[in-house]
Amino acid sequence: MKECLNCNNLFEKKRESAKYCSDKCRVQWNRKNPKKEKGLTELQQMKVMYSTLIEKIETLSILKTEYITPKTDKENETFFNMGNKDSFITINEVKKIAIKRSPANWVELRRECQDADEYSKWLEDLENDIHLTTLEKKQIKATI
Repeated sequence: MKECLNCNNLFEKKRESAKYCSDKCRVQWNRKNPKKEKGLTELQQMKVMYSTLIEKIETLSILKTEYITPKTDKENETFFNMGNKDSFITINEVKKIAIKRSPANWVELRRECQDADEYSKWLEDLENDIHLTTLEKKQIKATI
C-alpha cells in the first residue's frame, strides 16, 4: 500500500514508482504544482521515501525470522540460519575493508606513532595500501 501524493489516500500500486492513486489525482497534482523546479518538493520526497521504507519493512517482516540466529562452534566460525533449519551460511573470517587514505593522512598517522612497534605497523599498512602508487609511498616515507 502506498499513499497518494495528491489526496493522501492509500492505494494498491501497480508499479514500484507509483505516486498517485489515479490519473485524475496525477493531473490535479500537476495542475496545482506547475514544474517551476525539477522534481518533487522536500516534503513530498520525504513522503515517498517514508512510504517506500515502510513497504520494505513490511516485506521483511513477512520472512520467517525465527530461524535467523547466529550460532558459534568450537572454532569460532559463525553460522547464520536463513529461514530453513537445514540451510546455513558460514562466515569463517571477517573481511577487512581497504580504507582509501590520502598521503597527508598517512603523514599525520606517522606523526602519531609513539614507538617502534607502532611505526613498524604503520609502515606495513602503508606498503599494503592498494590505493597509493609506489612514488606516493616513497614520498610519504621521506616526509618527516
